[in-house]
Amino acid sequence: MQDLNWRNTDQFLMPVSKEVSAKRMYDLYPTLKIEDGKVQEGFESLALQLKDEKQLVIDGYIGVFFNDFRENLDAEFRKLGKKASWQSVDEALRPEELIDQMIEPFLGGDDPIFGKRTTLQLADFYEAAKRQSMKPEPQADISILLGCGATLAGWNGLFLYIDLPKNELQFRARAKAATNLGASQLIDIKHMYKRYYFIDWVVLNRYKQQILSTIDIIVDGQRPD
Repeated sequence: MQDLNWRNTDQFLMPVSKEVSAKRMYDLYPTLKIEDGKVQEGFESLALQLKDEKQLVIDGYIGVFFNDFRENLDAEFRKLGKKASWQSVDEALRPEELIDQMIEPFLGGDDPIFGKRTTLQLADFYEAAKRQSMKPEPQADISILLGCGATLAGWNGLFLYIDLPKNELQFRARAKAATNLGASQLIDIKHMYKRYYFIDWVVLNRYKQQILSTIDIIVDGQRPD
C-alpha cells in the first residue's frame, strides 16, 4: 500500500509505463501506442509549453487538486520570468445553500441508496453574471482562469483539462481530501458517494462530452506532482 494521505486505498496508482501484456490475458491497465513526443511529464515541461500564451483556461474534474496545480505551475512560470495572474472560477459558484436546494430533489431524501440522475447542467451551479465578470488581467504576462467549469466564463485562451478517474476520486474522498461539486465541507462518505453518483458524475460527464473536442491539452490528475 502506498502511504499517501490524499488517497485511502490498498490499490496502487496506475503505472506510468508497463510492458505489453500477453495475448488473451486480462489486462487491468490496457495500453495504446501513440506517436512519440505526444506525452510529457512534470510541471517544468508544461510551463515551457505554455510560457508564450497570453490566456489559459485550466478546467478539470471534481477531486482535482487545483490549488496544488496552481502552486506548482506558478513556481515554474516564475523560474521562466513570467508573471501569471490567477483567478478561480469557484468565485462564481452560487451560494452553497442554494446549491443544496437545487440538488435536493435528485437525492432521494433519507433513502440510503436510491435517488434520480440529475437533469442539471454544470452552468446551473454558477452565477452567470459573476462568470461573465471574470476577465483576463491585461498587465500580466499570462492570465489564467482555473477550476472545475472554467470554460463557462467564455475566455479564448489555450484550454487545458485535468482529468481524474472516478476510482481515484473515491479514494480521495475516503481520505477526506475531496468534496462534492459546489460543497465546501466534507459530509458522510456514503452521502458523498450518493451525491457523486446522482449529481456530480452526471453533470461533469455530460459537460466533458460537450467540451472534449475543444481541449488543447489533457493533464492526468492522478499524481499531484
